[in-house]
Amino acid sequence: MTFRELLRDPLLQTPKSTIYKGDFYSYLTETLEKFSNRVNKLDIDEEITIPGIRYKPLYIKDIIGILINGIQETISLYLDGKINEAYNHLSSTLSHERKDFYGIIKQINIDHQTDFYRIRRQSNNTLLTPPELFHIPFELRGCVRNQRFSINGFPSLYVSSNLYTCWEELHRPNLNDFQAMRLRNIVELNVLDLTPPLIPRVIDKNHYRYLLIWPIIFACSIRVQRPDDIFKPEYIIPQLLLQWVRQNDNIDCIRYYSTNVDRYNSATKGDFSNYVFPVKTNATSGYCTELQSLFRHTEPISWQAYQMATGGQSFIYSKEDMKTIDEKIPNLELIKNKPYPYSYSVLGKLEYYLDKMTLTEADF
Repeated sequence: MTFRELLRDPLLQTPKSTIYKGDFYSYLTETLEKFSNRVNKLDIDEEITIPGIRYKPLYIKDIIGILINGIQETISLYLDGKINEAYNHLSSTLSHERKDFYGIIKQINIDHQTDFYRIRRQSNNTLLTPPELFHIPFELRGCVRNQRFSINGFPSLYVSSNLYTCWEELHRPNLNDFQAMRLRNIVELNVLDLTPPLIPRVIDKNHYRYLLIWPIIFACSIRVQRPDDIFKPEYIIPQLLLQWVRQNDNIDCIRYYSTNVDRYNSATKGDFSNYVFPVKTNATSGYCTELQSLFRHTEPISWQAYQMATGGQSFIYSKEDMKTIDEKIPNLELIKNKPYPYSYSVLGKLEYYLDKMTLTEADF
């Protein structure tokens, strides 16, 4: 198997949008074993040039084996109730003497003036205030539930690259049952990026690094089998990884793709990124001042408020007006075999309206 063939293997498609069958640990270990078997089939005589990288298939097999064993043992310890040992084992694996995995997990910088979106369920016609669409305040930390990258009682700010991704993350609430807000970063953000790269003609070091750390990306991208359960084993590695990342003050957030959007088996195409910003300060009440300093925000709006304000009129926009919206999601297949540009949708129109709203400082 060539390096490119492995990168294009369907097994490596993440996140997994389908819900697995059977128990979590068996599914995870079986998938990682399949991945290991494919890695072991790499042609050791293949010669490829990757700028800045010395390609050695035997070394790749060894390093990936270390990471797979570390992930499996971490989950085994956690399920055995040894949570502190599980974290320490994952930490020692990621900082292994043979390979410092922190150094190869892709890190990117997001320029200032980038837009993010957040929605919250709210069926009341009264519009929420901006703080109510920020992270849960410290005095209400008892309301913080288990989420993919955060544990009970630990507030984090979850945002997405567009309203559609937010809507999917909340499992498609009724249009009249949520409110939305746009945030824009005013400083450059340092991001730990767990999204898979595109596979172009030319392979670079990002593809090499992606292959080495694919097991950790996979372990963070498994769709929850039982959403109503209090404990979700699919969150073990993501939550431990966030704790590990918080030891590094240079990282502002983690970027990952939504597990609720099927990127591989539908005509829907676009950027479906989620971002989790863990709080960087601790207090008895209020909000993280460091997170506030990163953003400006709009006032929250709802589809109901938008319709009331406009009288339900349908406006005719130029192609240029809709260009920035459609660049985010060129095709959105909400109806089987009927993909449309994002701007055709209610969410696209609401997002366009948000994009035209004034931003103010996040000073709650």
